[in-house]
Amino acid sequence: MKVFNTESIVVPGARAEVFERAFSLAEMPKLLRGWGPVPGVERAELLDAGGYAVGKIRRIHNTDGSSLDEEILVHEPPSAHSYRLYGDFRGLAKLLVSEGRGDWRFVALDDARTEVSWRYQFTLTSPLAWPLALPMMKVAFANMQRGTLKLLRAAFE
Repeated sequence: MKVFNTESIVVPGARAEVFERAFSLAEMPKLLRGWGPVPGVERAELLDAGGYAVGKIRRIHNTDGSSLDEEILVHEPPSAHSYRLYGDFRGLAKLLVSEGRGDWRFVALDDARTEVSWRYQFTLTSPLAWPLALPMMKVAFANMQRGTLKLLRAAFE
């Protein structure tokens, strides 16, 4: 069983620049600050040399001490980036979630405005997890997504 949420925002920046900032390893701790039980990112690293590419792993070190891996499924600058999240979930997420998937899309509205959409989907450990996972996704995780997108927009204002 899966639960998901999608958030979107218009960023006052050119699509290529917005895409680059959204996935900059140095920017991730500034953008992904967490919300409630959802931890923020302390630091992120690519495990292989070179840049982003399909099949590479990005390791996320969170503020709750957990480390999660993101397998890059799609990396098509400046329009799309998708990944599968798995690993050392902590707290309530450890009981509810077996993996996640993030799908980012970037649409140029004109030369100086980009619509950014971020869809997130969690695969649940069991259908019995749904009553707790739904509010976690639709409240805590949704607020973290909105906060991240607002910080991305603010970086261009």
